[in-house]
Order: sequence, then structure tokens, then C-alpha cells
Amino acid sequence: MPPRSWVSAVAAAALGLLAGCGGSSSPSGDATLTIYASADAPAFAAGASAELAKHDGQAAGLPVTLVALGDATGGHWDPVRIAENARMASEDSTSIAYLGELEPGATRISEPITGQAGILQISGDEVKGNPSEAGAATMRKALNAIDGADDPTDRASVRHASLGN
Repeated sequence: MPPRSWVSAVAAAALGLLAGCGGSSSPSGDATLTIYASADAPAFAAGASAELAKHDGQAAGLPVTLVALGDATGGHWDPVRIAENARMASEDSTSIAYLGELEPGATRISEPITGQAGILQISGDEVKGNPSEAGAATMRKALNAIDGADDPTDRASVRHASLGN
């Protein structure tokens, strides 16, 4: 069995390596955040866009871009398209939040994907009202979480801040 001091040194070195991996750097003036909205109702995206405009397209002093994605084909939400939307948001390094969908069944498809990527997901079905109101309310929640985060460019920090909203 190796001496305790050797085991402690190896553990400390491993923790040091892990501490340097995966985190976001401090926000800089050129950082841009992206919020994805996945709902086929045009009013949902319009409500989210109007709310973002009320905040001058910013959160925590950083520019925010909204990417609206449809979640339906032929008038009904499509599980394949929803999974593709969630993967697109998850693979975008600037993605900080995902708004959508309006149907609980659709959310059950996207949430595990965005959750694994650490992205804050606010489902439109959590907000009562018409799609425009749901889009505005989910965007407001996302912007409040970004504003309240210790590091607005870090997904985990934004998710943690959302717990207080």
C-alpha cells in the first residue's frame, strides 16, 4: 500500500488539474451569450424577442442573441426536431439558456439533453397564458438568472442563480 503522503499528493494534483478544466473564464467585454427558444408558435419567439428588447438585448452587461427554432413538422411537435434543437443549443459554446417547449411531452425530450450540457432550461409550459406571454416570461426568467449569476458566462452559475427566481 502506498504511503499516505504519496496518495495525498496524487489526489491534490488530480484536483488541481480538474480545477483548471471545464469552467468558463471571467466575462469579458466581447462575450456574447445565446438563448435558444424552441417552440413552433411564432408568438412565443415574438414574446421572447420583445422581452429581450426591453433589456436592450443585454443581460449582466453582455450582449444576448436569441435564436428561435421551430419544434414542429406538419403542425405537431416533432420529437426528432426537438432533440435536434436541444443538441444544437448544447453544442453552442455561447449558449446559456434554452426556452421552450410549450408542451410537457416535448420538454421531456429536450430537458435531459440540455440538462446534461448544464444549460438552464425554462419550459414554456411552466408559464400560464398565451404563447406571447409565455415567451416573454421565460425570457425574463432567463435574463434574471444571467443577471443574478456570479459568472454570467458560466452555465452552472446561471442555473444556480435561476433557483432564486
